[in-house]
Amino acid sequence: MDENPEFGELMDTSLEELRLKTQAHKEAWGFGGFDRWAMDIRQGDLIFKNEDGLTATCPAQAVGSYNSEDGSWMWAWANASLPEAFKQDVLKVKQYGEEHGIEFLVEPQLEIGEEKGAWELTALATKLGDAQGAYCCPLGGTSLFVTFGEVRLSKAATP
Repeated sequence: MDENPEFGELMDTSLEELRLKTQAHKEAWGFGGFDRWAMDIRQGDLIFKNEDGLTATCPAQAVGSYNSEDGSWMWAWANASLPEAFKQDVLKVKQYGEEHGIEFLVEPQLEIGEEKGAWELTALATKLGDAQGAYCCPLGGTSLFVTFGEVRLSKAATP
């Protein structure tokens, strides 16, 4: 995405760290294997639920939305429909772009092509925002990419 060697190293590190965090979450609490997910944008929570009553809840921050039909990306900070509190971490990405002259980090919308580009941008947001992990929330032809913080597990009593 950028020819700056330092930025290239940061991206490589960000992707590897996200891969390791994702694997650790899979092993620790079954991340990626839950029956359903929900997003409470007002509370800023990402919620995963299983039929057996197990629920994983974590604070979340929006990174951006990816449109698979045209390969476009919109940074969450540019999305007026999202609450300000839900997009604080992604402002760190924008700030990094401003400080280092990386244009695509400060442009509201980008053409990124495949979903891989959305994961790269989300990995960077995970690193710069010091998040615990990231998730892609599929919403039809558009997906909302979010980072998440510390996971809280609970189990509802089964009848």
